[in-house]
Order: sequence, then C-alpha cells, then structure tokens
Amino acid sequence: LYRVFLVSLWFSIMIGCADDSNTSPEAPPLPDRPTELSGESWMSYSRDDIINRRLNDIAIPGTHDSGTYGITADSSAADDKKGLSVVMKWIDDMENKWYGPVLDSFGVLQAVDDAGKEITSWWARTQRDDFSTQLLNGIRYFDLRVQQRHTSSFYCVHSLLGANLDDLLDGIDSFYRLPDAGLEILILDFQHTFDMDHDAFVDMLKTRLRDKNGSSLIIPRGTNLHLKSLWETSRRILVFYDDEATVAKHPELWYSSSVRTGS
Repeated sequence: LYRVFLVSLWFSIMIGCADDSNTSPEAPPLPDRPTELSGESWMSYSRDDIINRRLNDIAIPGTHDSGTYGITADSSAADDKKGLSVVMKWIDDMENKWYGPVLDSFGVLQAVDDAGKEITSWWARTQRDDFSTQLLNGIRYFDLRVQQRHTSSFYCVHSLLGANLDDLLDGIDSFYRLPDAGLEILILDFQHTFDMDHDAFVDMLKTRLRDKNGSSLIIPRGTNLHLKSLWETSRRILVFYDDEATVAKHPELWYSSSVRTGS
C-alpha cells in the first residue's frame, strides 16, 4: 500500500527557470549536522554532500495520493469525478425513476452504494502511513488532491474522502520542532483541487505554514533553489498549486505540473 516515488524530471522542468540571484546578505550559521542518518533528518545529515547542489539535482522521495491513508469503506464520496462518481450518479438516476422507490424498498440502492464504496476503497487508499509517519520516514514530496467541505474544512480525496488537511499542517508544525529537522525541505503539490475558495485556502496555508518564531516557511516563486541559498533563509516549503489564476496572484505559489501539462 505504501507507494513511494522519486521526484526528478518533471520537478527539474518546473523549477529550472528559478532565479539564481536571490541570496541572503547575512546568512545565519547552519545547525550542527546530525550524528546518525535517519528518515527524519536525511537532508540535514547529507548537508555537506548536497550543499552545493540545486534542489532538483537530488533524488526526493515522495508519495502518491499522500493523504489517502484515512480512506475506508465508510468514507463519504468525494467530488473529484473519479470512479465512485459514476456509481453515485447511477443511484441518483435510479432514485428519480418511477421504480426507484421499489428498488429502494428492497435495499438494492443501498447495497450498490455500500458495494461501490467497499470496492473503491480497495484501490483509492494508496498509503497506510499518516503524514507524520511519512515525514519521519523521509518523505519530502506530497501529492495532494484536495476538496473543500463547508467553509473551512479541506480533505485529501481520491474518489472517497481521506485525511483532513489539518493532519498534514499539524504534522509539519511538529516536524519542524524536531531538533535535527531544521534543513529538511518539503514540496507540497496541490495538483488537483475541487470546490475550492482558492484565495481563502491559500491565505490559510500562509497562516499555518510558519515556524515557531512566526516566520513564513514558504519559498516564494522564483527563489534561488540552490540548497546553500535556501538554507541561508528560514524558508523550507515549496507549494505548487493547480489553479493558474490563483498562482498568478500569490507569489508564494509555484505552478503545478497539472497546470503546465493539462493533466
């Protein structure tokens, strides 16, 4: 269930035009290098070997549909137009037929709904570890498909509702409080969003993605992505986003691969 991949080619294309001229005039000293290699601090441990490389010149472990570990057969259907949407549309169509009440009285529609969710959950759940565990295991790229529910609730989706995005944001906050995680750089790729108030969502991300001193962790678009230059700042998180108009309004966002490829 734990699907991991390395982000390299598309990432190189997406950030290849980043400005190399942005440097910090007064760089703080780097933290001490961890004495042992571990998943929670592998970038920090490898700093002397990778400090003169660009971020897209190193192999970055990532997870596919990173927030699907919360999906079960009891999860609500998502609005992401994936497989279960076809089943739900069929049920809606049947309910509007003259014989819909008959099917419903025999439990046919409920049985189809239950079976659809059960079968969908088998393939929709691509991860078993939660966000915090993924971070501690060395994952640095997160593939995020997010749907807004109500005013301020956001869920990772893959045909069914998965983890609440708060799980990721809380996990990141705790992660950067670890003593050896100071040089770890994360990539959040919101490559598919559904039913979103984009500006409200981005404002929420800006508020939540801050370090313990209140400084933003988000790396602005066009920043020099040489690791040495990144580590000379407090910025640690690249945020890719799938809505081109929203990215254009917010310099904190980078264009997602889904914008450039139309996928």
